[in-house]
Amino acid sequence: MAVLVSFKSAVVCGEQLDETLLGGLRVLELADELGEYCGRRLAALGADVVKIEPPGGEASRHYGPFVDDIVDPENSLYFLALQLRETQCPV
Repeated sequence: MAVLVSFKSAVVCGEQLDETLLGGLRVLELADELGEYCGRRLAALGADVVKIEPPGGEASRHYGPFVDDIVDPENSLYFLALQLRETQCPV
């Protein structure tokens, strides 16, 4: 059995709804580096993912490789690749 789901743009109460699968859904990501991939996938499906980081930042910020080979928690390519379309909120 095949199921075809189609999402179209709609206006409800004067607000434009998103065409993505999870558009309009907000997700709080409280995961460690093992759960970051799930947050990335949810963001790719249209969810608004807000990552809550522990004090001192997420451990994956210290994983290489780094931009221009300069070790900096803000330039970890591993961390940046998993955080596309997410909003970070350090505690």
